[in-house]
Amino acid sequence: MSLKNLTTSFVGGEITPELFGRLDLPNFQAGLATCRNCIVLPHGPVTARPGFEYVLEVKDSTKKTRVINFAFNTQQTYAIEIGDQYMRFHTAGATLLETSQNLTSLTQANPGVFGLVAHGYAIGDWLYLNDIVGPTELNARFFIVASTTTNTFTLTDLAGASIDTSSMTAYVSGGTAARVYEIATPYLAADIFDLHFVQSADVMTLTHPSYPVRELTRLTASTFQLSLVTFAPTIPAPFGSAVVATVGTGSTVYTYSVTAIASDGLEQSTASVSVSCINDLTTVGNFNTITWISVTGAIRYNVYELDNGLYGYIGQTADLSFIDDNIAADVTVTPPEVNNPFPSAGNYPSTVSYYEQRRIFANTSNAPQNLWMTRSGTESNMTYSIPTQDDDAINVKIAARQVNEIRHIVPVNDLLLLTSAAAWRTATQNGGAITPLNIAIRPQPSTGASNVQPIISSGAILYVQDRGSRMQEIKYQWQSNGYAARDISIAAPHLFDGYTIKDMTFTQAPLPIDRKSVV
Repeated sequence: MSLKNLTTSFVGGEITPELFGRLDLPNFQAGLATCRNCIVLPHGPVTARPGFEYVLEVKDSTKKTRVINFAFNTQQTYAIEIGDQYMRFHTAGATLLETSQNLTSLTQANPGVFGLVAHGYAIGDWLYLNDIVGPTELNARFFIVASTTTNTFTLTDLAGASIDTSSMTAYVSGGTAARVYEIATPYLAADIFDLHFVQSADVMTLTHPSYPVRELTRLTASTFQLSLVTFAPTIPAPFGSAVVATVGTGSTVYTYSVTAIASDGLEQSTASVSVSCINDLTTVGNFNTITWISVTGAIRYNVYELDNGLYGYIGQTADLSFIDDNIAADVTVTPPEVNNPFPSAGNYPSTVSYYEQRRIFANTSNAPQNLWMTRSGTESNMTYSIPTQDDDAINVKIAARQVNEIRHIVPVNDLLLLTSAAAWRTATQNGGAITPLNIAIRPQPSTGASNVQPIISSGAILYVQDRGSRMQEIKYQWQSNGYAARDISIAAPHLFDGYTIKDMTFTQAPLPIDRKSVV
């Protein structure tokens, strides 16, 4: 008598032939010998894998190109095409275009000459033509500019063939041309798969060890800007400071500096140029008046006095002057100190994320195990105080036996650092918010990660194991009060071994599916 196996689910996915004899394993009971061009649904069935909609060819198919997601909100999402020193943007199943311009003429010739007054197009630009009356076969198509004059241009198709209009219907009227919207970048094709990124609202931060940190900012629904990040307070220091002594008797030198407080109340500028006067404030009726020029965006100003080598706090005002009538300086509160940890080549961070209202960077060529956090509540303010304050910027180094670079900063319930050899949990010594004085970094049982950016799904982190072939999942284990990793490709190693995963993405709807790009 033979026994039949009743398969009720395929959630095990495709399994390696090496497990075909393991009838005792749940993976065998819910597994597939082959699952080609299909998707295993989370609730058990298998469905045919849907295809992809063709939107447009990449700018140069001979060079590496990468696609990453940019989601401003649920209504405005983009697929960013990053290639050799450029970015293009695709949204709602179409390519983002510049404002269209009206054609004025089109010759019947080989190649056809298009008329458009002061068009501003350059050789190599991609154009989208539409609404032409006459040679309608040119409508709703993309072309490449082949030659130009001030008011005319000729085109080729995307394969490089000249557009011959000599046998087409004669041009009657109308027609528009719109250039594919594109912004220039410094990133070479060889480097784009080592770009790391994180998004906050309409700003995406991009890091790479060979390039200064940049921000991609969505200005409107159809315009973006790529700019360098300045690691300093967003509000400048006050200028034009002066001090006047009244009555001006005595021989004691009093030295002051002033800082500006930004309108959000979170950021404080660095200190102004110091000013000094001579007086004796222990004499009744004597005082010093410090003045400065208004700073745009400031709501208040802090005033500090030099005391034994440190500038100590003596008061705050919303005015443009302050009177010191012998106020004792509080040297436990000092103005912020200037600090830019990423000034030059060798000091550019490789990875970036956010955690507890701080933007976080890690791993420069000169300091691969270091972690930098901005001042609390700020994006790019790396200033610190003497003595240290809880909201100061943070710079900490992983103390490990091996020098293994931090490849990823992953915020879940805790902040996890994935290095080339292990994972580290960033926590606090007292359970409160992270500060410069209570940050603690502890190792977690795991394997090293490759440079492919991880995916967070349902509280678990999916990442590519170092050397680029196996998939790992790391998640919190309440039994050990820590994080542990496991190889989730162990039942199907034939799908991974011998390949290198170059990139990953994840879709939440209509089905939670992660996709991997392998070579």
